[in-house]
Amino acid sequence: MPTLKSIKKRINATKSTKKLTRAMKMIAAARLRKAQMRAVDVRTFTKEGSRILAEIARLGAEINHPLFKERAEKSNTIDLVIFTSDKGMCGTFNENLLRQAASFITKENLAGVAVNSYILGKKGRDYFKRHGLAYIKEFTYATLGEETSSLIDRYIARSTDKVVIAYNKLRGANASEITFKMLIPSTGIKAEGNYGVEYIYEPGRKEVINFLVESMIRSGFYQAYLESAAGELAARMISMDKATKNADDLITALTTQFNRARQASITKELIDIVGGAEALK
Repeated sequence: MPTLKSIKKRINATKSTKKLTRAMKMIAAARLRKAQMRAVDVRTFTKEGSRILAEIARLGAEINHPLFKERAEKSNTIDLVIFTSDKGMCGTFNENLLRQAASFITKENLAGVAVNSYILGKKGRDYFKRHGLAYIKEFTYATLGEETSSLIDRYIARSTDKVVIAYNKLRGANASEITFKMLIPSTGIKAEGNYGVEYIYEPGRKEVINFLVESMIRSGFYQAYLESAAGELAARMISMDKATKNADDLITALTTQFNRARQASITKELIDIVGGAEALK
């Protein structure tokens, strides 16, 4: 049976853990709002860029760009970019995404398609190493622009059939959804609304279209990163909230156990005292 000292020690340790998890929850909550706003801003930019491209196409301009063409000749290769986090303490945020990514790779391999995996985040790298999965390289936010250019060049050079991104897409305030999205080629443009604007192109229509197409591809990568970062903070906030509540429950249970043990100890001492007094009579 645990001693009073050991129970008290566990109560103090659990209280310290509770302080830590509550602080982590508050930090995640403070950062979440800003991260959500950045993700929404980029989403708005991407949506407006797509609308402009659709409007240009509606006015009769042919969008003849290699990043918009799905090739008939296949190299049976896919580039998969997986967005994970560097830090833990966010529940199953990374684990669920990586399990689905592993299933995606297995499915494509069985179909005779090679998958080149690119990983953003230490958690993704560690998962691949732990499960013996091959990946091309790990990159960071600082090199995201450089890697995006490299993936664009690979598709134009016909080294890959398509580029797919896997990330946690932000859904609502505190929820995210695992998403696999083909970013290259962008086989269709969808626009919401029709402004009916006649555009004047500077320096020329071809240059404007090329700029917009590449900007949409790049913003797609950046949007995936921002939404993944916001989803990580939301998952950490929820996870730390649950951990704090669990710590409260454990403290209550340990306190009850401590009180019962102390009461039993006092009762035993009283019995010994009464028994000793009776023996002296």
